[in-house]
Amino acid sequence: MKEKLKNIFKDGRLAIFLFIVFELFLMMFVNTNSGDDILFRTLKTGNSNTVEVVKLRYTEWSSRVIIEFVLIEIITSSKIIWALLQSLMMGLLAYSISKLFIKKELKEKLNPLIIALVLTYPISVLTVVGWGASTINYIWPLATCLFAIIPIKKYYAEEKIRWFEYPLYSLALIFAANMEQTAAILLGTYLLFTLLLIIKEKKIRPFMIIQLILVILSVIFILKSPGNMSRMQDEMAGHFKDFGTLSIAEKITLGLTSTVGDILKWTIDFAPLILCISIVVYIFSEYKEKLYRVVSMVPLVIISSLGILLKYLNDIFPNIGTLSVIFQTPEVTLTTANINNIVNFLPITIAMILFGFMALSILIIFKKIDGNVPLIVFLAGLASRLIASFSATVFISAPRTMIFFDFAMLIVSLLIIQELIIKKKEKCATFLSGMIWIIAWLQVLNLVMVIFK
Repeated sequence: MKEKLKNIFKDGRLAIFLFIVFELFLMMFVNTNSGDDILFRTLKTGNSNTVEVVKLRYTEWSSRVIIEFVLIEIITSSKIIWALLQSLMMGLLAYSISKLFIKKELKEKLNPLIIALVLTYPISVLTVVGWGASTINYIWPLATCLFAIIPIKKYYAEEKIRWFEYPLYSLALIFAANMEQTAAILLGTYLLFTLLLIIKEKKIRPFMIIQLILVILSVIFILKSPGNMSRMQDEMAGHFKDFGTLSIAEKITLGLTSTVGDILKWTIDFAPLILCISIVVYIFSEYKEKLYRVVSMVPLVIISSLGILLKYLNDIFPNIGTLSVIFQTPEVTLTTANINNIVNFLPITIAMILFGFMALSILIIFKKIDGNVPLIVFLAGLASRLIASFSATVFISAPRTMIFFDFAMLIVSLLIIQELIIKKKEKCATFLSGMIWIIAWLQVLNLVMVIFK
């Protein structure tokens, strides 16, 4: 029995198991009777047939029929069931990150750090609309999305996929692809790596094609939903009346500037700060060239200095506060009518500099363009946030729709630390790990205060 347990918990799995137990303990104290949780209970009370409820929602409000079916069934059954499944999803999230990105010989060392990185995410920002609804709509698609990508890693690593794993990967993909942002991530990922795998192996992997077809069908299902169109009209009327007049370029600009606006609130969301500090530590430890060091410092200077200025110095320098307003105002800041005012150039300029230098720094660290997984992860995360700019709720839903970009940045930070360990730069890796653990425990304390207030 002792040997069996050792085998089960080898390669850092014990850390993930303990993380699930910890999450279950916390979730048992959560109040799942607020916001949208009440709404979905009411929907079930008004119509005991959940299938009929989601059919109506599909025609009037949302294409997330699979997610909402699961949500209604769980939220109306028992909080214990939700707490258990939510804890397992958090464990699945940590496991999937480990499986996808950590080298086998480093799992024992880095799996605890994965848990710390997951804990740095301010999950309490999701709870504004209800714990059950938020976690099932965002955390669960994120976890299942990463799990559904594991077959790609296995094919590239020439690992065997066991017979029972095929349906699990497909079910995970179907669930995750029912959410718009994760559907886009899966579509881009499977399309890219299916093509690369065909080029590499000179043959077609049938399961990759099946997964790609499932994603494409999911995206078509989302695009054809009458409920999504109906909701868009309601959201424009309530939150952003001029949204329908914007061009694609203007919507992307809004996405970039609103994303920067959320990043500058770094006292809430630590993922960008962790990534920027990791970049600086790595490049300063590896390179002596001043140009590389300057490039690495630019993103950190932007998010730290502007974050402090906008949050703490607004009372002393009130005109600086207008910059904060520009980043958070639901309108296009740069138009042909105001192009002569240099202030209107600031948001998009800052956004392009920030994301451009972050991507360039990742290129410097991992030294290649072709097959640069950290860069692909970063760009996929950013793209997932820009997709949200095609919704009239791009500003009011920002804390929730940032989750996929946040975890992309956390994963890149993890890969940087792994690279430091591989290069025997233990002091730098220890410094970054210590910083992450401090943030994680402070975030846990904050979460406890939210749960028990």
